[in-house]
Amino acid sequence: MKKLELLDLHLVNFMGCKEFSLHPNGQDLSVYGANGTGKTTLFNALCFLFFGKDSSFKTDFEIKTLNSDGSEQHNLEHTVKGLFRWEGNVIELKKVFAEIWTKKRGAATAEFSGHTTDHYIDSVPKSKKEFQEYVSTIATEENFKILTSPFYFAEKMKWTDRRSLLLGLCGNVTDAEVIASDPELARLAEILNGRTFDDHKKVIAAQRRKINEQLDKIPVRIDEVVKSMPDTTGINHLKEIERINKWAEEQEEIEKAIHLLRNDGAIIELRKQLSACHTEITNLKNEVTAKFGASQKVTQDKVLALRSSIDGIDATILNHRAEIGRHKEEQLFLEKVIGGLRQEYKELVEGDRLFKENLAAGLLCCTECGQNLPVDKIEEITAAHNEHLSVEKASNMAIGKAKAATLNDIGAKIAALGEKIVALEEEEIPLSAEMARLEASLHDPDNHMLGLMMDACEPLAAAFRKKELIDKRIHLEESGQSDNSQVTEKENRLAEIKTSLADSKAKIAMVESAVKAQDRKAELEAEQKKMAAEFEKLEADLFLMDSFTRSQVDMLEGRINGMFGMARFVLFEQNINGGIQSCCKVTFNGVPFETSLNNGSKVNTGLDIINTISKHEGLSLPVIIDNSESVTSLIPMDAQVIRLVVSEKDDSLRVEGHEAELQKAA
Repeated sequence: MKKLELLDLHLVNFMGCKEFSLHPNGQDLSVYGANGTGKTTLFNALCFLFFGKDSSFKTDFEIKTLNSDGSEQHNLEHTVKGLFRWEGNVIELKKVFAEIWTKKRGAATAEFSGHTTDHYIDSVPKSKKEFQEYVSTIATEENFKILTSPFYFAEKMKWTDRRSLLLGLCGNVTDAEVIASDPELARLAEILNGRTFDDHKKVIAAQRRKINEQLDKIPVRIDEVVKSMPDTTGINHLKEIERINKWAEEQEEIEKAIHLLRNDGAIIELRKQLSACHTEITNLKNEVTAKFGASQKVTQDKVLALRSSIDGIDATILNHRAEIGRHKEEQLFLEKVIGGLRQEYKELVEGDRLFKENLAAGLLCCTECGQNLPVDKIEEITAAHNEHLSVEKASNMAIGKAKAATLNDIGAKIAALGEKIVALEEEEIPLSAEMARLEASLHDPDNHMLGLMMDACEPLAAAFRKKELIDKRIHLEESGQSDNSQVTEKENRLAEIKTSLADSKAKIAMVESAVKAQDRKAELEAEQKKMAAEFEKLEADLFLMDSFTRSQVDMLEGRINGMFGMARFVLFEQNINGGIQSCCKVTFNGVPFETSLNNGSKVNTGLDIINTISKHEGLSLPVIIDNSESVTSLIPMDAQVIRLVVSEKDDSLRVEGHEAELQKAA
């Protein structure tokens, strides 16, 4: 088993402790002190050293030393250093928490800008990441919490995490093992149908909920069907069908007679049709005219758009031509400048020729006395002349090349602008042609295009043909007159027949509605019986699964509890409705750890848990027992144990134990 032992713990300015050293040397010891003397600070220092947290594993705790008014003391280093034995080697861990003060440019004093924590392993500075990685090779934060405090596992750890850890110690009881333990559970394998126990329980719960909802709705639906069922007392369905057939035949005969009697009065209806036809023709003409107007508007918009495009092109061409004019003026100026430079170059060459001729002829004389110049003076004048000539020629040529390059650029720009003008003029040709075509189509003084659209409208042509036919029929009907009294008599009889027909049809509809309602009622009752049977089957399956869970509980709790000397665990609890729910509660002699157990029993039960988990993990860490004054005797531990004991008589910390020492400094 890997074992971590605390050899030395040294605090400086940590949580109000100015300086304190503890020397357990890997042995068990007890630290005595009244409340507020700093016992818990030792545990906080150990947790801070490993994980940067206090003993409650919170990061936002007060590390700094405070003044009497509660304000912080500044410019102090807060140090925790620990010496440990780990796998036969001695290691030193140290953390230094300090303030950061920064002086800004131009400021007279430094300003507080935050905190920093320095990390050391065996006196070697390390980054936070390197330090954490090294600590994790000893213990994870979760293992540290579980194996250093007898209260953490039972009181602070989530019950789901406790349960998972316990199942990891002994292994979970499989569904197959539970089913094999009881012959009555054999049917479960068929019920589960390949699902896990928990998954199938969720399936049953969902099915029961769905069936319950449907069973609650069915009586309401049956009641609605019964209430909507019509009263068909005294209705003979077959006789009503016979009456409908007889009255339908009579209705057809009367309607034919009325049609014959009204034949002489058809002219009135025809004139109505003629009026409607005139209205239709007018409306259709208006529609065609509106379409023609819309078409003309579209054409006008196109003409305007083309005109705008052509005007834009013309403006661009004018701009390009103006730019060409400016460039040509620049050309003329540059050509003059280049001509002047060429003349200047010729003059330089000519001057050099004359100088050389005079030099060769010995005509160089002093300007003051007129006598021939000495040789050294002639050489000086010749050198100056040659240097001046070289500079002037170089300057002339450089300026000439620059001006020539500019002249070439201007020529290229003029050519490019010329090409753009040609391209724009070519682009303008089809636009102008299209605009001319559209403008010609708009010029239609005789409405020739509107006439063509009228002629092409088939609905309008059909309306004219219909009008022509009606005119012919009116001409043929204008000689006769109908017998309205006979028509009225037959219309009255026709109204009576229609009333009787409607009454019989309503009675037949009532009978058919009643039959459908009866069928629906029987259908709902059959569905109700089927669902009730399905619900009973699910209840039976659920009872069998609860039996399975009880067997699993007994097996699982027995297996886990057998691994501990004092601690016992309740992994399932009975619900009020009879079901079983997962949990994880720690008990000792049947007393719940979190609510009713006294502190002494809590400590030893927690130590028992640490012993078992430590063996399973193969790791032993120093166990810190705070408020251990209530424990008269501790169970044996395969770990270093440090007891923190409240002692009113000790106004400063006092240490007892094997080879333990206490060092204090003011």
